[in-house]
Amino acid sequence: MAHIKGHKSHRILEQAIQVLKNLDHRGACGCEVNTGDGAGVLIQMPHAFNEEVCKKARIPLPRPASTAAASSSCRATRRCAA
Repeated sequence: MAHIKGHKSHRILEQAIQVLKNLDHRGACGCEVNTGDGAGVLIQMPHAFNEEVCKKARIPLPRPASTAAASSSCRATRRCAA
């Protein structure tokens, strides 16, 4: 979910989480053993947060919109390589 005009709001995140809860009965719960069902919420990381964390770790951070963050998961029985 996103605001049609690009407005940032915690309320939109709350609504997206509610949508996931409402879709639980439709199988959007990660219940399929051999594949992911794609249910989840994608959020934007605030650049100010990244700046603070990187500054503490002494990691140079490029300007906003030139970085990305990702997460990955894999089955416990398989070796995971990024």
